[in-house]
Amino acid sequence: MMKTLKLLTVIFLTTLLLSCSKNKEDEELYMVITPQYPMKTLLENGAMELKGTKVNSTNTFELGYEFKTFKNGKITAFNVRIPDSEEIRVTLWDAETEEIIYTEYVQTTADLISTIEINPINIISGKNYVISLNTNDYYAFNDNGNQIFPIETNDVFILNYRVKMSTIQQFPSFSSESSYLGVVDVKFVPNN
Repeated sequence: MMKTLKLLTVIFLTTLLLSCSKNKEDEELYMVITPQYPMKTLLENGAMELKGTKVNSTNTFELGYEFKTFKNGKITAFNVRIPDSEEIRVTLWDAETEEIIYTEYVQTTADLISTIEINPINIISGKNYVISLNTNDYYAFNDNGNQIFPIETNDVFILNYRVKMSTIQQFPSFSSESSYLGVVDVKFVPNN
């Protein structure tokens, strides 16, 4: 009788542990991870004010922003919004080495967000990256000379605005914390 009771106890505990473990796996399998769009979120929250629009400027710029994430994850798309329709080069850079990680071309439609899905790019938490586009058409944002960056949005920390006057693909080496030109963004999907 004692052996039977011990055996039943072991079976009960094993079943209980397996069912708890299985439920956690099921929860993780069906958990939906919401993608994050850091610049879009800042604009929608009113962190920056639109001050002007430039179409066909005499100067072309490599412009964007430097960021790091609080979680590992993936970038799965690039988003661009400019006041003209054209093909735009978008580049993801390693901010430390200034090397190109990935480049894609996005066909834009004037004043609308244009998106291109990309093969997922792994992002390492705490590492600095720059996302930029190359254009002579852009929106100008600032906060009347007040500091905009650094600023946190969800799991992304935007450190500063980045720019370089150039038609060729060059790292945007100048930084500012009180202005922003263009609208380029990433679709960041954090890991659990």
